Amino acid sequence: MRVSTAGKPAASASSDWYFIEKRPWSRVKDGILSYYLEPYLNKIKKLKRRILIVDTFAGPGLFERGSEPGSPLIITESAERAVPGNYDAVFTNIEEDQHELLQQRLEPYPNASAHLMRARRILQKLNQRIKDQSLFLYLDPYGIDECDYDLVKPLLDRTLHEFSTKLMIVFQMPQLHRQAARENVLEAYGSLDPSTRTWEEAIALVTPEFRNKIANSDLFHRDVPADFIQSVFTVMGQTSHHTFQILTKRPDRMAEVVPSLRLPDGRLFKEEPLPNVWLGTSVEDQKAADERIPHLLQTPARVRFLSCEPLLDALDLGEYFSPFITGYAHIHWVIVGGESGWNARRMEADWVRSIRAQCEYFGVDFFFKQWGGVNKKKEGRELDGRTYDDMPMRLAASAA
Repeated sequence: MRVSTAGKPAASASSDWYFIEKRPWSRVKDGILSYYLEPYLNKIKKLKRRILIVDTFAGPGLFERGSEPGSPLIITESAERAVPGNYDAVFTNIEEDQHELLQQRLEPYPNASAHLMRARRILQKLNQRIKDQSLFLYLDPYGIDECDYDLVKPLLDRTLHEFSTKLMIVFQMPQLHRQAARENVLEAYGSLDPSTRTWEEAIALVTPEFRNKIANSDLFHRDVPADFIQSVFTVMGQTSHHTFQILTKRPDRMAEVVPSLRLPDGRLFKEEPLPNVWLGTSVEDQKAADERIPHLLQTPARVRFLSCEPLLDALDLGEYFSPFITGYAHIHWVIVGGESGWNARRMEADWVRSIRAQCEYFGVDFFFKQWGGVNKKKEGRELDGRTYDDMPMRLAASAA
């Protein structure tokens, strides 16, 4: 474990209360981090690049009351499982006493380092020094208040190359959210502020134009408890000004769990599916289509969608689009895209044209996301000279 106090700020006791016990918003953001980080690390390790993980306000690692881990231990333990020895974890803090506790708790992890400096300073250093590593940047409530989008955008631009950069924000920072949304480069996971006491309050802070997407982690994974899924659906029911797209590779469990979930007013979800909750499954080839789509059609939802990304083969979806076969349960939306990255598998144009034709015939909205490849921005997203951006109506009362 390496320790740095370069450019350290003056000591303060302003955030001591934050680390006495894990508070509701901490459980939410740590839960998101836990479900998101390890699958991401497992996904990008095939790039064979060393991975740099940065937490801009780390805390002491453990909360004083109880033994619940904070983000530093969640990050290091996830990295040790997914990419042992092939990562560097950097944790910054602005409180000397919490920094000393963090040093002690990082001793068992030789690839982790603690730094007493402000978030703005570590972002400046990243822009100056990062080269060919993949980067996971975790922006947490404190320490980021003096950050602006100009410090973050150069890091995101690195995705044009053969390494990965992922930015995860779990707090309220309106200027960064707005600018990043315009650039179409940021996934918004909700909003958390140090003064926020509940997840419901936190999500209510985000403006309605943000389409919150539960992605890169699977809400219906077998290890996600049903009561956690219920809490997610409760929050979505209380924040109807947002639209939530939930994508899973496990629609069999989704079909099992969703009908028994309850709305905030106590009714069952299956009695009145929420119009702002869209449920979908991944379909990369015909085998996946035949295994997963029937479960999706059995799941109550106002909007059901297929994510055919990466598309790896031709698809015949007609039997799942026809209401005479499906019993009037609808697929409302299909997203198609090619695989991206250094080892991306080729997607044939005729596969995409076939899905487009099937969607047009059955009246299903068709969205073409990208051709993919090593440089997905260069390849673009036009199909036969135009883009396809169809989406379901936000509050389609007639949706099945």
